[in-house]
Amino acid sequence: MPVLKSPALEVRRRESVDDLFIARLGSEAFAEFSDGAREHTLRMAQRFLTWIAVRGDERVGFLVLELTEATVEIQAIAVTERERGRGIGQRLLREAEAWARARGAERLRLRTAQANLGALELFVHAGFRVEARLPRHYRRMYDAFVLTKPLTRSSRRR
Repeated sequence: MPVLKSPALEVRRRESVDDLFIARLGSEAFAEFSDGAREHTLRMAQRFLTWIAVRGDERVGFLVLELTEATVEIQAIAVTERERGRGIGQRLLREAEAWARARGAERLRLRTAQANLGALELFVHAGFRVEARLPRHYRRMYDAFVLTKPLTRSSRRR
């Protein structure tokens, strides 16, 4: 019996037709940490640069970026539960890093809940380091970490 190969993963810019997907996934991914996660995530995605990860005809993740002076802030990153662990988050982070480098940014920065172990593993594996801890930053008193990744030539992975 032949093995079916999954379609290649593509990353493209957000279009207005993606908004329902972003709102739904934002709610699923961030509701534990934020009141109004659905609306807040969608507003960020509409305001800032947003990329959509697509496999075949299915949207499987998104990433929201904001360029602030020499830093690119990752405002949100989420992958559908069914697709987690398949390299989609890594791919989105690589796209963010390449985009930031092309614009002369010196670092990537993000915040994530200390309790979000899957996200922390993804970010540390991608070369981010904890810069600060924000006590009781998220709803339900979750602490957050601020993580950064310098984008100097020496920080490039070989």
